[in-house]
Amino acid sequence: MTDATSAGSYDDTDDSGESGESELRRARERYAPGRALFLLLLGFVLLLPLPLGAVARLSWWVIALYVGLLLAAHAASLMRPGAVIGQRVAPNGPWIVPFLLTAAWAALQLSPWTPAAWHNPLWQTAAGLLQTPLAGAISIDPDDTAAAIIRLLAYGGIFWLAMQLCWPRRRAETLFLALSFAAFAYSAYGLIEEFSGAKMVLWFPKSAYFNSVTSTFINRNNYAAYGGLGLICASGMIIKELAMLVSRQPSRRAEFLALLEALAGWRGILLVGWVVSCAALAMSDSRGGVVSTFAGLLALVAAVGVSRTLQRRYVLIIAGSVLAAGIAVSSLNGAQLVERLAETDLSQEGRPLVYALLRHQIAEAPWLGTGYGTFEEAFRPIQSAAIRGRWDRAHDTYLENALELGIPAALLLTLSGAALFIRCLFGLRARHRDAIYPAIGIGASVLLACHSLVDFSLQIPAITATYALIMGAAVIQSWPRRALPAENYRSAATRSNSA
Repeated sequence: MTDATSAGSYDDTDDSGESGESELRRARERYAPGRALFLLLLGFVLLLPLPLGAVARLSWWVIALYVGLLLAAHAASLMRPGAVIGQRVAPNGPWIVPFLLTAAWAALQLSPWTPAAWHNPLWQTAAGLLQTPLAGAISIDPDDTAAAIIRLLAYGGIFWLAMQLCWPRRRAETLFLALSFAAFAYSAYGLIEEFSGAKMVLWFPKSAYFNSVTSTFINRNNYAAYGGLGLICASGMIIKELAMLVSRQPSRRAEFLALLEALAGWRGILLVGWVVSCAALAMSDSRGGVVSTFAGLLALVAAVGVSRTLQRRYVLIIAGSVLAAGIAVSSLNGAQLVERLAETDLSQEGRPLVYALLRHQIAEAPWLGTGYGTFEEAFRPIQSAAIRGRWDRAHDTYLENALELGIPAALLLTLSGAALFIRCLFGLRARHRDAIYPAIGIGASVLLACHSLVDFSLQIPAITATYALIMGAAVIQSWPRRALPAENYRSAATRSNSA
């Protein structure tokens, strides 16, 4: 049989060339801090979709408080003897610097001590109407800006914790499997609710999307984005598990028998769950969610194809099977979705009108913005009669960020996310066995990058927290082991051997 490494098949050795069960690996997993913190973080994020996607303002503060406590506990754990640091700050500068600069600018937006010429004109108008002097600020609603900053920092905290805690590959595998099965559970609930005819979201009567699967989310598009992230994780784990099995077999017949044996175990449950999630996604009738999910799946397959993890023929076979199954399920269960896609006419929808107004409004304050998290207050005065209903989101995250933060800060925030995506691209070649994890990060990033063009999935805390968790694990697994703080590994191994 052809040498596994040279052929690009599944490699069971670590990047250092040592056996995957080496004493060094066992030692560093034994001494990795925060096993309990990892479980507390993972369990919390898995539960966030339950309270309607955590969209209530109270949920924002609960998330911030919980993540803050975990960050403090993690910092305290690093002070004990033998603590192992997952990754230092300096190598993460390309995303940390623009992220913190964005948060700092948003904080400046709510400050009353900025030059009066920078303050939004609405403050002067309000002072005239109230006949009382007002301090003013760049932000038209400093309270909303403060809440948005807290949410942003909480997401950054989730990413940082996931990156620090998921450098052992077993934790990364646990994380992605847990996200896959959680998405399956939420999808199954959505299908049960739909077929039962209850028209409920948990114990609340539905107020919209009566014939669409929304699971525990109010909006079908939000569920589609979350379900899509689960499908990306599950698809990556299916590819990893099945390719590992077949690449170890000496013949095609042995490969076939190994696959049948695998499907009789927990991997079979993973595959069934994947099909259930596909069905729920199709029955969400979310055009943007379905198209974005398949874009993410294609990105995942392409990423696996260019990595050195698997033999190309296995990638093509498994990827083709995944896409064929997804298309088949969508065709069987997504008649209403197909009809909506066929009848799509942008000229009859409100979004193009909103986008045009936003571009004009952004041009009026391209540098300063209206204040992070203030879209609804900023858009309400310019909403025309042709745009019906309440618009509390722009349905385009990029335009919304440019309006609220100003173009320079919005570009910084986008640059921060792009830096994580690029780090995962580097990881495709830097890793052997675990390239599937940065590949999942690439697929998840493409999904949300596409969906954010037409919707507001990144404004839903449950979705953004899940994405931050995925990217934390994907980014740390994109680094070769030799690039991590190896002196901690050696000291841990020394202590283990002396014990």
